[in-house]
Amino acid sequence: MKASSRPCSASAALSYSLALGLSLALLGGGETQAADLASFTCSAKGTSTGKEAISKEGILGKVQKAYAGVSSLTSTFRQESTLAALGTAETSKGEMWFAKPGKMTWHYTSPEEQLFVVRDKTVWLYQVSEKQVIIDNFVDILLTDLPVAFLMGIGDLERDFVLDSLCSSPDGVVLDLRQRKQEKGSDSERGLKGFKLLIDPQSYLPRGASVMDVGGNVTSIVFDKVKANAAVPDDRFAAPSLKGVDVQDRRR
Repeated sequence: MKASSRPCSASAALSYSLALGLSLALLGGGETQAADLASFTCSAKGTSTGKEAISKEGILGKVQKAYAGVSSLTSTFRQESTLAALGTAETSKGEMWFAKPGKMTWHYTSPEEQLFVVRDKTVWLYQVSEKQVIIDNFVDILLTDLPVAFLMGIGDLERDFVLDSLCSSPDGVVLDLRQRKQEKGSDSERGLKGFKLLIDPQSYLPRGASVMDVGGNVTSIVFDKVKANAAVPDDRFAAPSLKGVDVQDRRR
C-alpha cells in the first residue's frame, strides 16, 4: 500500500459526484424506468394515484412515516451525472445495499467497475481499473447534511424542507423541495440549488432523487428491483482492501 497524490480521472470525478447521490440514497418502491431526466420531469400538474388525487397537504409526513418503517434495502439503480463546467455527462448503473444507521455500499458495474462503501462516517471509493482507493469523511463530500439526516433516520422532512410543488412524472410523483434554512453558511450558500424527490404514489416510499448544485451539476438516481427490510450481511459494508493499491486518504 502506498499513498498517492494522483488526481481522479474524469470518470472518477463524475462518480465522485455520487456524494450527492449518497446523501440522497432514498429508498425505492416498486419498479421504475431508466433514471433519465424524464423521471423528474412533470407530465402534469397535480397527481393522481388512479383512485384519488394527491395533495400537498401532509404528504411530507406520509413520506417520512413510510421511510421510517424501512430498516434496510437492496436494489439495482441507474444514475445520470452531469458536470456542467466540463460539458460532460455519464450514465451509470449497478447494485446498492443500505442499512440503518448509515451503512451503504454502491457497486458500479457500468461504464466501469467502482465500489463506494460508507460506514462509521467514512467513505471509501475503490476505482478498480485505476487500482486506487480514495478515503474521505462522509460529511466533507456532501453539499448538504439535511438529506443525509433524513437518510440516517434522524432528519425530518417537514421540519427541514418546504414543499414548493408536486407533479406527476412517468415514474411517480415528483416533490420539489426547498430547505428551510437560508442563513450565512447554510446549505444554500454551500451550493445546493435544487432537490427533487421521486415517490411512489401508492406507498409514499421514495424511489429516486435528483440534486442540482449552483454550478448546474446534476446527479439523478432511480431505483429498481427494490427489496425493503431484507436481511443484509454486515460484511456487505466492509471497506475495500488497501493491499496493492494506491491510496488517497483525504480525512482531516
